[in-house]
Amino acid sequence: MKTAALQKQLDRLITVKQAMYMFDVSQPTIQSWRDKGMPTVIVKSKERPAIRFVVDDIKAWAKENGKTVRGLIRAPLKAA
Repeated sequence: MKTAALQKQLDRLITVKQAMYMFDVSQPTIQSWRDKGMPTVIVKSKERPAIRFVVDDIKAWAKENGKTVRGLIRAPLKAA
């Protein structure tokens, strides 16, 4: 059972695809940025781990690293 605090944190996470849209970049670019320290959250699940991002964290990282937010984020990921 998920606590309210955990659910709130999960609701703030976005997917790789949403991050790609947010910065208008490709998946390999997101991977490269992750390799260079872009803050990442790994959400464990029964099938396979999922890569997610906290919007405020990646915006701060982007600002520190000269990256520009180019698009709006689509609807945030909703936990099942």
